[in-house]
Amino acid sequence: MSVCRIVPAIDLIDGRCVRLRQGNFQEKQVVGDDPVEVARGFVASGFRRLHVVDLDGARSGVPQHLELVRAIVAETGLAIDVSGGLRTTADISRALESGARQVIIGSTAVEQPEVVREWISGFGADVVAVGLDVLNGEVRIKGWQEGSALTVAQVLARFVDSGLRWLMSTDISRDGMLEGASVEMYRALRCNYPDLNIIASGGVKSADDVRTLAAVGVREVIVGKALYAGTFRPEEVREFVW
Repeated sequence: MSVCRIVPAIDLIDGRCVRLRQGNFQEKQVVGDDPVEVARGFVASGFRRLHVVDLDGARSGVPQHLELVRAIVAETGLAIDVSGGLRTTADISRALESGARQVIIGSTAVEQPEVVREWISGFGADVVAVGLDVLNGEVRIKGWQEGSALTVAQVLARFVDSGLRWLMSTDISRDGMLEGASVEMYRALRCNYPDLNIIASGGVKSADDVRTLAAVGVREVIVGKALYAGTFRPEEVREFVW
């Protein structure tokens, strides 16, 4: 079994599956009215994990779609990781009670790293991951709508000796563009943080992109628009579907 695996993505706005371009909420494309049915389709393709992004939660700072997470888990049995709007201990507890197996923390990791360190210790290093999404070298927060004036290295410096095991990172300029992933960014992350499991997100267009990221040493590859647009077929890289 390959070390790397593909994880399909569902991004949620108003209860529907959508795709954005470079995180721009004004360029929203609805790709599915029923997230549970979309998730069933991923199961039929052989996937066992699912990445769910609560875009409404990311903007508002409060999770909006945990009941949908609960429904997807109940109907499909997929192992789900959730991101978007998880800002408090209660939020994380609610997400886990809804059936999520992992939560990805973005804004709070930037603004309150000491709190996230406590979550890693309390909930577990395989449960709490950090998500750092980058535009022109700067980590963006709050649904990518605000800058942080910090680099990935500056944020991760606050997590030394925290037990952090999982890092998801997105090159926002590539997200939803179907132009290929930022391979050099992930290569640098693997080189600089060899003890972290790196999750690549954004820009994947084809099976070749997945093979390249796997060769770099990425642990998981999030694939969204390419699956909906049909430029990527899971059967081409069956060794990464598990």
